[in-house]
Formats: sequence, C-alpha cells, structure tokens
Amino acid sequence: MEAPPEEPRFPPELEREILEFAARICPESIPNLLCVARRVLLWIEPLVYHTLEIDSSKRFKAFLAATKSRPPDFFARHVHRLIIHISYDRDSPLDDAWAALALCTGVTRVAGVGAIVNPPLAWVLAGMRLERVALYLSHVFPGSVELDSQCFQTLTHLDLFDDLWNNEVAMEYAAKLARLPALTHLALNGTVDWDVTENLLQNCESLRILVVLWSLSASEGQTRAKEVPFRDDRFLMSKYTNMTAGVQDPPSLWSQAEEFIRRKREKRLDAALFWMGGVTLD
Repeated sequence: MEAPPEEPRFPPELEREILEFAARICPESIPNLLCVARRVLLWIEPLVYHTLEIDSSKRFKAFLAATKSRPPDFFARHVHRLIIHISYDRDSPLDDAWAALALCTGVTRVAGVGAIVNPPLAWVLAGMRLERVALYLSHVFPGSVELDSQCFQTLTHLDLFDDLWNNEVAMEYAAKLARLPALTHLALNGTVDWDVTENLLQNCESLRILVVLWSLSASEGQTRAKEVPFRDDRFLMSKYTNMTAGVQDPPSLWSQAEEFIRRKREKRLDAALFWMGGVTLD
C-alpha cells in the first residue's frame, strides 16, 4: 500500500515571510497562528512583543508573567516600542512593571502618559538607545530634566509634552535640547515664546523640523501662526492629534511635516504659511 502523498509545503523562508506578513496586517490572527505548529510559534511569538501596550489589559499582564519564565534576552531582542496608557491595573504593582520593562533594552520608541511615567522610568530608559520619544519628560525628571544620559544621545525624534510657557524654564530646556547630537525632529506643545523657537532653530545643529502643536484651540494656533516673526522653513505649527503621533511610522506627523516643508521649498506653498492643518498633503 502506497503511503499518502505529503501535503505540499512552501519553502520555510517563504512560509515564514507569508505568516509574518499575515500577523502584521492582521494582529488579531496571531493567537490562532501561534497554535499552527511549533515552527510558526517560534516565528510569530516575537511579533507579539514588538510593540508593547502598557495598560490594564490581559495582554500586558501576560507579558509581566512571561518575564518570570523567559530568559531576559528574549525581551531585549523582541520588544522595540512601548506605548504607555493612562489606564493601568492598580492590582499590578508599578515596581513589577518597571522591573519587567527594564528587561526591554532593545526599545527605541517610547510614548504615552500615565502612572508608569514617573521617576523610576528614568532607570528603565537608561538601558535603552532611544530614537523616538513622546513623553512628559518633567514627570520622569521632576527636579531637572536630564538629557545627557546615554539613552538620549541617539534620539532623533522628540514630541515634548511639557508645558514651556515659562520663558526662563523654556530657555534652560532649549539649551539641553541643543546638546542632543542626533535630534532632527522636535515637537513642542502649546504657547512657546518666539525667542525660544528661534533659539532652538539657531542652536540645534541637526534640527530639520520644529513643530508647535496645539491641543485645545486650532483657531488660536492658526492666529499665532500668522504672527511668526521669522522666516525659517523648518518651522511649522499644527493641531495636536494623539499621544503616539511622534513615534508612529508614516503616514505620520513627521512625514506630513516633511512634505509640508518640501512644498514650501519648491515654492508650491507661501513662504509665510506656517499652519499645516489646512493643507492637503496626500
């Protein structure tokens, strides 16, 4: 009796590529994919942790539990982004969360607000090489914001949630930002004095984009955008959208800002236009 023919199979490399693509475009399929076969589990499980949502969900609790059994380097290799939410399960001690997150030394992007964004987070961030950050840094460094840490020396994109209405404090902040060697994209929030923005544009040598975001009144932002006293095509203003805008992949705040600036340089937009909100950039 002849053995039944084997089921046709793709080459492992192609099979893996297909399954990883399916997991990325349809994350809700991941639990089912993990059950297909052990080889699929080994391929797909790292994608579960690529972007870690820190909240009150069962998924985050599962991450905390997994850190007790997995080798530490697993999370160092596979967690790349942290999204921090306001909602957090008070039954899960914050100390446990900070200790677990400290294992994720491969993280390059961090964004959010909430109970996790407190001074102990500085210890967590210290082990990372950050590229994109969207945070209240004053919540992490309540005494004086420290940007000389090694983790910030690779920072290219920063969406700074802190309120810089106090000119003296803002100037101190600007001096620290100017020392970040890789910073190319910077977003500030709310009312910022013109001399502070000019200071940043003059002293941040690598800066390509400086955007001021308005979270409350877009009309107030539009009015202020008409009062810009300088002409620097790296500067623009826009409406705040969400807390993760500064760490998102394109299309994003940054890709839209880059397109806005490109059109101004090509003279397709008025040189005196600084409000991005009303321009279609698709």
